[in-house]
Amino acid sequence: MRRLLRRAKNAVYEFDARRAARQARASLEAEADRIIRQLQADGSQPEPGSFRKAEEYAREVLGASDYAPWLKVYAAAAGGFRDGWIPDNYYGRIVIRRIDGRYRSAADAKTFINRVLHSPNVPDVAYVVRGMFYDRDFRLLAAGQLRDVLFADARKVIFKPEITARGRSFEEITAETLDAEKFRRARHGVFQRYVQQHPFFDEMTTGSATTLRLTTAIDNLGAVGVRAGYLRVARQGDRNVRSESALRVAVDLPAGRLANAGYMPDWAKVERHPDSGFAFSGQEMPAIRDATSLVVGLHGSFPQLSCIGWDICIDADGVPQIMEWNTSHNDIKFSEAMTGPCFADLGWERLWQEPEPRRSGRY
Repeated sequence: MRRLLRRAKNAVYEFDARRAARQARASLEAEADRIIRQLQADGSQPEPGSFRKAEEYAREVLGASDYAPWLKVYAAAAGGFRDGWIPDNYYGRIVIRRIDGRYRSAADAKTFINRVLHSPNVPDVAYVVRGMFYDRDFRLLAAGQLRDVLFADARKVIFKPEITARGRSFEEITAETLDAEKFRRARHGVFQRYVQQHPFFDEMTTGSATTLRLTTAIDNLGAVGVRAGYLRVARQGDRNVRSESALRVAVDLPAGRLANAGYMPDWAKVERHPDSGFAFSGQEMPAIRDATSLVVGLHGSFPQLSCIGWDICIDADGVPQIMEWNTSHNDIKFSEAMTGPCFADLGWERLWQEPEPRRSGRY
């Protein structure tokens, strides 16, 4: 009887898993189709046979047709199919799990970043951990000391809870509005110095600091390189970069030259910022070499992670400030579509043939 019950339960689990997989595939296909229609409406016409090549590449090289939708998006954006592309869902399902194992979640905790990196280019000022306050060096603070630490050299700071909702949970704080008990109840989070962006980015938008997303990866010989870059630019009136409203502009590296056009969250193409009218084509952003050198050096000091997405703000003095790093599934799809293949030399397309590391025991 117990064996029959166990078999019945397993059958239910397998049925639910298959249904969830079908739903996920249908959702992904619908999203990809919508993006492709938008790209085509803006004038992108992939070469004949590009989508067929995407299907074949997904099955024959990556091992499953599930990876075809993002490959088709890339082909639609680039005007044709290119060998070596890594679909976003393949990256999350295969690459990160097999290369980074448990380490892939190491950077999720915002209170860990400077504990690991020890960099003056991280604008952290203080932390709340388990409802207790700490300064930048993790010295325990009494609640009455928090105000002095936060505003010793700043008029306002930004609080980011440990878990953020796509940029919607940030809060600006001044000495007058600080409510220490409120942040104690938040349990976990980081207070960061408010970073005034470089005047170059004020020409785009002044509502929020524009961030540069740089993606670094470690190659098969252990060398760290910058693989891609793009700007995340807020809309006027947003206090911070929000995924549902910000536009993205690819950056040509190493020169730091902006692409001819940016893309809205729905992948609609725009040649100017919709609020300021700033034209992207040919503009060269400041401090790009300093930013790339910084993240390459820092990634080299933390080789447990194979690929990192760095969110950087170039401050008013031209100094790159690391606002966040992303590892558990940093976005690669925009860079792959605009400037990829970004990872073709790393052999990631073969990883699906290797066994996935066990959740317990050795890596």
